Amino acid sequence: MIGLQAATLAGMAPVNNCLLENVWISNCHFHGKFRIAVQVFCGVGDGLLDGNLPLCSGNEVRNIQITGNVIENSFDAAINIIAASLNQTAATVHDLKISGNKIKHGIWGIYMTGCEPVIGCGDNGKVYNVEISDNELEPTENVGEITVGIAIQAGRIDYFDGTSCLDSSVENVKMVGNTLRKMDQGIFISGADILFDAPDNLVKNCRAENITVENNAFRDVKEVVVIAGSQHEGRRVDWQIGYPPHEKVWGELLENDDAITCKTCDNYVKGVTVRKNQIDGYRYKYRVSGLYGLGQGTGCGNFCEDILFEENQFERGEGRISVKNVFVDDRLHDGGGNEVKNIQCKKQ
Repeated sequence: MIGLQAATLAGMAPVNNCLLENVWISNCHFHGKFRIAVQVFCGVGDGLLDGNLPLCSGNEVRNIQITGNVIENSFDAAINIIAASLNQTAATVHDLKISGNKIKHGIWGIYMTGCEPVIGCGDNGKVYNVEISDNELEPTENVGEITVGIAIQAGRIDYFDGTSCLDSSVENVKMVGNTLRKMDQGIFISGADILFDAPDNLVKNCRAENITVENNAFRDVKEVVVIAGSQHEGRRVDWQIGYPPHEKVWGELLENDDAITCKTCDNYVKGVTVRKNQIDGYRYKYRVSGLYGLGQGTGCGNFCEDILFEENQFERGEGRISVKNVFVDDRLHDGGGNEVKNIQCKKQ
């Protein structure tokens, strides 16, 4: 594994305004059972999850190239990009190029988020100006979860409770000339995501904006492009299909299924263009929803706006398109104001 990190916390004093820049990872071969093969984030370190981290601010990673590598057998994400994590605010990752890599991945091939706190807050994290081009992505067999080629989530809360992710973003991302094979979802874009349901978890005012998906090839991908203002994964219940108890329950089930627990509010995806892609073998061409998912929690005021699908070519598919203001299952509550606005499909 290679980790690019602007700041590392050695004690309990805050680490602020650190900069990591001008790093090129090229022509490497990553082979082995990695959780993550290449990680790019602003810091501040692992193993300090005792709830007493100081608040760090202003750390930055910029001008990074990850090109021409072979990455095999990562069981979480092959390439993982996070701006604000572990009680950070105003962290930025920008001007990245990820090109010409051959990737065999677990859950995610390439994943990026402006904010993913596992402790404390991750407010005002930003990832922007990213090129993802000419990569080959395919998941390994028997991953055990939904597999995704390229994922963009403006704000995300992972495994812990008592965390918040506010005012974070992923912007100006171009995905061009990539080949994605044999996965559940090709491209997933969301304003917010909550993995684990806990009463104090909140994702609010996060956005994914100005994203282009053009001239890519999708081969045997079940859902080609999925866009959601907000997604809830609901790990209090079963980790894959949303109904207890099955194989894995992450937390105690609630006695009252109507309880309002974690929240996603006022997050959005805006300005996405999906153009001139080649799709061969699929179930859904597109899924677009203001609020999407399953598990406990509530979502309100989340939306998708200005989405364009144009001149994409399809073969061997079921022809399905799903556009809904709210697409939820299980115990997820529609808190109102979740919607899809101004979506266009041209010359399909």
